[in-house]
Amino acid sequence: INHLSQSGLNSLAQSPRLFYMSQLISEADDEKLKKGLLFHDFAELYFNNPEIEEKLGKVKEIFIEEMREVSDDISLNQLETELDHGLKNLIKFIEGKGFSGNGYKTGSKENIFAEALEIDFETSSTEMYFKNNDKRIKGKIDLIKDPHHLVDFKSGRKKSRKEVVKSTRVETFEDSKFPDFQTLMYLSHQAKTLRPIQK
Repeated sequence: INHLSQSGLNSLAQSPRLFYMSQLISEADDEKLKKGLLFHDFAELYFNNPEIEEKLGKVKEIFIEEMREVSDDISLNQLETELDHGLKNLIKFIEGKGFSGNGYKTGSKENIFAEALEIDFETSSTEMYFKNNDKRIKGKIDLIKDPHHLVDFKSGRKKSRKEVVKSTRVETFEDSKFPDFQTLMYLSHQAKTLRPIQK
């Protein structure tokens, strides 16, 4: 293993056996993973093509159709309400232009909505990849709004600042439910990219 991702480091801290198994067995394409992927794809497409807001009805149809593969009828009914709020909240949050910065690569990938709606787009500040050879870490940042504002979209429960700090600090993560070094890892790399700017 040359570089650790934040999820890999979290698994290793939680249980070396869990980490070992995660290297052997690929993650199941379950409902939560699929939903998170779709929200990420929409956020990426909207940031780079805000006119997609005019096609929200079609976006919801595509979203529900994609989720049909991994969801039952009850979950799909709940999803319609969740989509109304979730997509509007993302649109409200995302505004302005982003900042790609140094030390990142645009890792353009397939976007489910762009493909279904036949939209061509180029990413400038979304899905930004890094591999830090000094710290042996790697990761993907959903959105770099500016040099001091990194965004990671979450489809689950919102964590308080206290929870984030507690699960990130090596001295206290054992007291939290699960370790989560994502914030520490990403800020550590971002601090390195800012040094040339600050000189």
